[in-house]
Amino acid sequence: MAPSFARSISLPLSPSHKKASYHVRSVSLPCQSHPIISSVEEQIQAIRTWVANPEGSLAWIEAGLAQIEMLHITLEDFLQLPQTQETLCQATSLDQLLDDLLQQIDTYDSFVSTIINLSQCNSEVQSAVRR
Repeated sequence: MAPSFARSISLPLSPSHKKASYHVRSVSLPCQSHPIISSVEEQIQAIRTWVANPEGSLAWIEAGLAQIEMLHITLEDFLQLPQTQETLCQATSLDQLLDDLLQQIDTYDSFVSTIINLSQCNSEVQSAVRR
């Protein structure tokens, strides 16, 4: 047995009842990121370039440390923004974020200590060569 289909008749609306249909389109422009975010991205790119072109000289190491220090300062400024503070307060993994930040700071401290030791060794080698 075939299913029965109900039929309905729809009559066109009279011109007086006809509604004008408008297609409204909203313009969704990409939001601009904060200038600090652009600065962080530029500094990360500069550090990547620095790492990709190793020279091994003391000036090269100092330049890299200066770039890393600027990145840390900019990240600190970014973390002080009201939008960032609000997002961090709502974050569920705030502890993980803080642990990662502390690990990064420890790594940076170890890196600086190693560079200082290398600089001292370099000075000792240069003075030994002069003798």
